[in-house]
Amino acid sequence: MAGLPRCTHAFLQGIWYSCVWVIWKNQNKCFFQNEPSDIHGLLDKVKRYSFLWMKAKCKSCSNSWVDWWTHPLLCMGIPL
Repeated sequence: MAGLPRCTHAFLQGIWYSCVWVIWKNQNKCFFQNEPSDIHGLLDKVKRYSFLWMKAKCKSCSNSWVDWWTHPLLCMGIPL
């Protein structure tokens, strides 16, 4: 992650934690409650949890939900 600002590194770490959390919860539901997986639902949850994590972690962040949903990399300062 060389060359990225520290803030961007923290956001990417939050996305990683969100991914692991959503996959863990989904696997538990599949195993213990015999519920099927929905990949689109999992991706939506990752975006939702990562946005909530970002807003809680970065008080000065002015990105809206719509910005995060459509262009998460730009919100983290990663140019496309």
